[in-house]
Amino acid sequence: MKHKLLIKFDNGSSIINTIIVTDEKKSHAIKLNEKIPIGEGFLFVFEEAISPLMFWNKGFSNDIELLYIDSNLAIRKIDTLKSNSTDVSICGIQVKYVIEVPIGTCKEYNLKVGSRAVDFERLKV
Repeated sequence: MKHKLLIKFDNGSSIINTIIVTDEKKSHAIKLNEKIPIGEGFLFVFEEAISPLMFWNKGFSNDIELLYIDSNLAIRKIDTLKSNSTDVSICGIQVKYVIEVPIGTCKEYNLKVGSRAVDFERLKV
């Protein structure tokens, strides 16, 4: 069963996220050809704030943006990865959450470094 969470940001925008908490799910969050619609993403939750943190997109068919979020729920870094890329996104800042969304989401929802999550609502799926 997928657990979904609506995250609302301080600018009034919100994103529906599938919550990813286990190590196995973290390494296989998105199926190879699964398209993520704008307005949705994957929320990676870590037990404690960690650094460095690395994400990659090898074998996946989506161009993505990664929103690295600290314990105070502020976006500290935004990075992009092209589909099926061997590039690695490395965050050297202590973060507790990462939201993975389709490329273009940050522009569409006016999310930037410093934006803050302000409310959460668990969704019934």
